[in-house]
Amino acid sequence: MQVTKYYTDSDGKITHAKVSYTATVGENTGTASAVLELRAPLEEYNEADILKSIAIRSKELDNLRASAKTKIVISALTETAV
Repeated sequence: MQVTKYYTDSDGKITHAKVSYTATVGENTGTASAVLELRAPLEEYNEADILKSIAIRSKELDNLRASAKTKIVISALTETAV
């Protein structure tokens, strides 16, 4: 899990973050990204605090992981079909 971007409000507090997750199965890799709202605005950038704020809502992170794994399956099927 990696924070690739963050977004601030008019007060300069971090309210949203774009988080990417990469999964690898064998030789196939899939990456999924999503912009997620933080539980509470943060004063300054700290990747661990951002991920902790998002982790409280584990359903969103589970969806991100599932999306990355789905991309691996699709990639593998496409490579097999071609």
